[in-house]
Amino acid sequence: MNIVRGKMFKFLFMIITNPLGLPINVLYEYFILLFVGEVAYRLAYSLVGKLLGEGILYDKTVASAAHWIIRAVIYIVMWATLRLVIQGYCLILGLIR
Repeated sequence: MNIVRGKMFKFLFMIITNPLGLPINVLYEYFILLFVGEVAYRLAYSLVGKLLGEGILYDKTVASAAHWIIRAVIYIVMWATLRLVIQGYCLILGLIR
């Protein structure tokens, strides 16, 4: 049953984050978003581990849901920040040329 829930959370995460792209070369975008996804995973894993260790989270299903929610929020915030930086860079570069 937990495997089904885990796959459901992963599916929802993919639906939310799949359309998020960056206005750059596809190859660069792939590696940058791979890095963002890895950072989001590690931060969410660490935070949920601390919450489990402190007894705030006690159920595996709740911990799994918290992990995916935290991971999605971190991913979206990092993506939005990178997108703004890249668009700002392109705007400044366009004004200079």
